[in-house]
Amino acid sequence: MSKSERAERDFPDGQQAGAKGAVVEVALSGWGALAGVVILGGSAWLHAQPFWEIFLAEIGSVLLAASLLHLGYEHILRSHHLADVIKALGQVLLETWQGYSSLTALGIREGYDCIPAEKLGELIAEAKTVRIMKTWHPREGPLESGLKTALSRPDGPATVDFFLCDPNSTILRQRCEGAGEGAGEGKYLNNRLVAKLIDWTGHEEGCPASITFFDAWPGAPVIQCDEELFVGFFLRGLSSPATPWLKVDPRSEFGVALQKQFELSEAEVTIRLDTKDKLEAWRKNPKAPPKAPPKPAASVRDQDPHAKTDDVWGMTT
Repeated sequence: MSKSERAERDFPDGQQAGAKGAVVEVALSGWGALAGVVILGGSAWLHAQPFWEIFLAEIGSVLLAASLLHLGYEHILRSHHLADVIKALGQVLLETWQGYSSLTALGIREGYDCIPAEKLGELIAEAKTVRIMKTWHPREGPLESGLKTALSRPDGPATVDFFLCDPNSTILRQRCEGAGEGAGEGKYLNNRLVAKLIDWTGHEEGCPASITFFDAWPGAPVIQCDEELFVGFFLRGLSSPATPWLKVDPRSEFGVALQKQFELSEAEVTIRLDTKDKLEAWRKNPKAPPKAPPKPAASVRDQDPHAKTDDVWGMTT
């Protein structure tokens, strides 16, 4: 069966619509004008029969007028407006390309209206190294499924490092309230993660996962799976998974700045749970207070008064 026969069989309505369109196109072309003149001439020839004379005269005049208007539009107005349309389209394409180019120049590769949990879950499950910087560990099922797979792979678990606000941190409690969550939500989820990691890593020697609790502002929620880097936002009224997320080139200036979020000072860190014994001890007694009050992080200018910080990310040059 030929393509045309299949189209006729599968799309009879579309074929009928196309045929009707073709008839209208012919009727409004030069052939339509000629037909209108012929019909008007026929009406004059039938002057002895008033009914047919009037009927044909009306039909002929309508067809002639419509055809002449259509021809005038096609050859005069349409060509003029077509140039305007092409110019406007070119401007839109130029602005779109400029916007895209400015984003790629910053290192932004993709954007999502919320955390791409399914995609991240798959990346985490297959990654060799994973780093997660957040205030608290999110509940999203695909992320937890990916983490469980990554830490229990028969060919060797991934190395997974969490950087989370200390469950007893005032900043964590304030962020929970600012995001519209319960004041104790972050504390509960971070302590819950400790128990999950103990279960996921099983009874094998060594611990491929670690949690660094800190008492400081995290900067931005960042997740890195090997060379795939993602960043979200901390917005009032929304938890970070519900905000837009960006995929960023880790080699870009923006990407390098994001990876520096994982570099916490000793003054900011309250405890590192990097062995099973430490994880078990925390699970049994998760109420240990921070070891010292947090100190404000030193800026680049504080460290070196002569450092240049004119670039957009505050990096030294």
